[in-house]
Amino acid sequence: MKRIHALICSICLLAACETASHREVSSPISFSSDYSGSATPGSWVYDKITYTYNGESASVNLQLYFPKTYKASTPARTLIVFHGYRGRQGDWNNNTRISVLADQYSFVLVCPSMGTTLYESAYFPETINKWGPLPGGLFVSDVLVPYLRKKFSVATNAKFTGVFGNSTGGRGALLAAARNPEFFGATGGVSGDYDPVSMSQNRLLVSVYGPYKDFEKRWQNTDNLMEMAVNLKGIPVFLAHGDKDSVVEKEQAILMSLKLNQLEKKGGNYPKVSKIYPYKMHDWDCWRAALSAAMIFFDGNLSK
Repeated sequence: MKRIHALICSICLLAACETASHREVSSPISFSSDYSGSATPGSWVYDKITYTYNGESASVNLQLYFPKTYKASTPARTLIVFHGYRGRQGDWNNNTRISVLADQYSFVLVCPSMGTTLYESAYFPETINKWGPLPGGLFVSDVLVPYLRKKFSVATNAKFTGVFGNSTGGRGALLAAARNPEFFGATGGVSGDYDPVSMSQNRLLVSVYGPYKDFEKRWQNTDNLMEMAVNLKGIPVFLAHGDKDSVVEKEQAILMSLKLNQLEKKGGNYPKVSKIYPYKMHDWDCWRAALSAAMIFFDGNLSK
């Protein structure tokens, strides 16, 4: 209870700092795709995006699933799905029934290989974990979404587009929606971390943002969903967590839910669904359990 109380206090400290954290890209980005075929309903497409930023090039693998109901001539509901830290683009397909659910609810699935990114919006002199030339959070908005729109004409409208993830991917999904509310109509995370200040000793966060004791304002104002939650106004949020999670404690989901409640009480529109799963840990048993509920959530909150 003491831990929960301390974490809740961090919400109050950040309540006055409700502005977006987003760094504008100052250098032009170019990108290309390996895939030259067309989308076939009921099948996966495997592709690789190569992009160049600040004179450096990098490639990102991804796979897309087109549901059996897919018709290229009509708007397609799209769900971008992130994996956990050090995961791969095939993790959700290999460990869950996500393609079966995509058929059931008529979703195009987009699963990029995001590796070790924390979905950061910037690098700093202290950053030792550089995912690629472009920070991972900006890759989503400035490469991935434009690629999807140009290549397959999906994710073209926020009301048809959701973003979801597990673990670090859950953090990434909510950050993507908070940074780019014009792109996403719903978002969700399972076992995600949302309040960096309450995780100031976390080695992964330190590897991007530097030590908290030296850069408190950076931790409080950059990529902090407690601060950026205000940008989720009108965007339904799905939160799920296992109550036995020892990797990312369930208080992270509780904090995010409380923050959205706080914003709602101030007169905003911050709809959410929040679930704590008993006896579930930080693993695919928990994430499989949450996926069915998440797909129902996205089906109900994105246009058809």
